Amino acid sequence: MNTYPLVKFSFEVDWGGTNIGFQEVSGLSIERDIIEYRQGASPDFSKIKMPGMAKFGNITLKRGTFKGDNDYFEWL
Repeated sequence: MNTYPLVKFSFEVDWGGTNIGFQEVSGLSIERDIIEYRQGASPDFSKIKMPGMAKFGNITLKRGTFKGDNDYFEWL
């Protein structure tokens, strides 16, 4: 078995102990909601902005190379 990396497969993803090479990985993004909080009911206090819930983008993996096992395809 060849141990040299494939030149055009620039991204390596660890999939449960198996490393899979991909030519393109996109959608690695995160957005956070902003929560404004004011202590007490008095309008004199200034608002504090805090991080809220995180929203993650969909990850797209394109043109992958796989070994003979089918663990990845069975997961899909």
